Amino acid sequence: VREKVRGCHFLVVVIGPAWKEILAERMANGQEDVMRLALRAAVQEHKPIVPVCVDEASWPREIDLPFDLRPMLKYPPAFVSEGQQFRENIQWVFDQIDLEEESEATSTVQLTDFEDLYQGFLAAYDAEDWEIALDFLERIEALGEMQRRPFKLQLVQYMRQVKSHIRFEEARPLYEHVMDLADTDPDHAWDAFQLFLAEYPEFGDPQDLEGQLCPIPPEIQHWLVLATDPETEVRVRIGAADQLAELGDPRSGVGLRPDGTPDISWVRVPEGEFIYHYDKRQELPAFYIARYPVTYVQFEAFVEDGGYEDEYWWEGLVKRETEPSLQRWASANHPRLRLSWFDGVAFCRWLSDRLGYEVRLPIEPEWEKAARGTDGRIYSWGDKYIAGCANINEVTSGVGPNNLRKPCPVGIYPKGVSPYGAHDMIGNIWEWCLNSAQDDDVVDVTTNEKRALRGGSWLSEWMFAHSVRRRVQLPDSRFPDFGFRVACSQLPVVTDF
Repeated sequence: VREKVRGCHFLVVVIGPAWKEILAERMANGQEDVMRLALRAAVQEHKPIVPVCVDEASWPREIDLPFDLRPMLKYPPAFVSEGQQFRENIQWVFDQIDLEEESEATSTVQLTDFEDLYQGFLAAYDAEDWEIALDFLERIEALGEMQRRPFKLQLVQYMRQVKSHIRFEEARPLYEHVMDLADTDPDHAWDAFQLFLAEYPEFGDPQDLEGQLCPIPPEIQHWLVLATDPETEVRVRIGAADQLAELGDPRSGVGLRPDGTPDISWVRVPEGEFIYHYDKRQELPAFYIARYPVTYVQFEAFVEDGGYEDEYWWEGLVKRETEPSLQRWASANHPRLRLSWFDGVAFCRWLSDRLGYEVRLPIEPEWEKAARGTDGRIYSWGDKYIAGCANINEVTSGVGPNNLRKPCPVGIYPKGVSPYGAHDMIGNIWEWCLNSAQDDDVVDVTTNEKRALRGGSWLSEWMFAHSVRRRVQLPDSRFPDFGFRVACSQLPVVTDF
């Protein structure tokens, strides 16, 4: 549906008298409505909407619509019915379409304006001079909308290919640097390798440096395969992950480095625009977010290093926690729970000191983009909840057979991974964000303002556990399903090692 809407110039929506009731019934039953999908896509893609009410259908009120469809109300409807005004109303619809077509036409340029640039691009592309090719493409793009849509799509594909080639050329010497470190300085090679994978995940690991730097014994490999196999039943995956916790979970980002510092596996979220909440487009610079929430063993490193005794980590905070909270599920690879926002800020200060670069809680726009990508999907995997993709209560609302009634080890729902590779963004635990709940731009940590949590938890039903849902609490709240993951604006350069 989204692809079809993206390919159109405007969307004509025909609304019958029973549509509001049908929409409400399908929402109550957890079913998708095709018209809602199309309207949501049109709103998010900024496609003009031409509403037509037929058979005496009434134009919906704001209260009748879900939040993601309310922006359509800014478009005036036509009311088409039998009788004297039928022709006038149909003509009004055609006039609206003509206006949109005229607007589209005024934004186009003639092909002759960029013919020379295109030929220059083709020459650079054939010569594999990717930087020059990219320059030509950006100059073509600056000319404006192309008249022929297939040609425009071809340019978009070229842009992706050229940028991919450039990134591979950047990545190759850095990977070779890590290979040299693996032979001469294995301790630092692992850190450099982790940073490389965060920055260039598409390059992969062609020489299996991970196996060389962190070999996994066969008895642990057996449990690792079971714990991360999406086709294995969830309770079997949990049992396998519990075995990993006992033996030493080898997954990057779950445990500790040899020096006792939490081993954070970063995923990179590229710069650019994304759909925030239901219909707001927002730009963000590139940033990094942890692949998993902070685990029990990782937070215990902070506790055992005097995190609650050293006033330095709590300086300027309205409240200083004096001791860690107790956790019922105290397994090494479970997320750390019963954490306040203050716990999270103090932990990030301590971890920044240990790592040598700034680590913090994510702000809400960062968390949401990392969870859903750029296309406005409601869940990390798409627009509709799919049973078995997250640790939530599926039973009460009838969307699936699973209700574990407890948190589970991190990273054992591979079908629910986000577009950038972050796990457990939906379900398992609510995650604290840095900013004030009233304003995304306010990140002052010296106030007692309420803060937002995102993602839902094992206690949540599907309508309360998705990428747009927020929960607002006082920053000293330590509920049994509250935790956090960390973020970072800039990582060290691989060649620093």
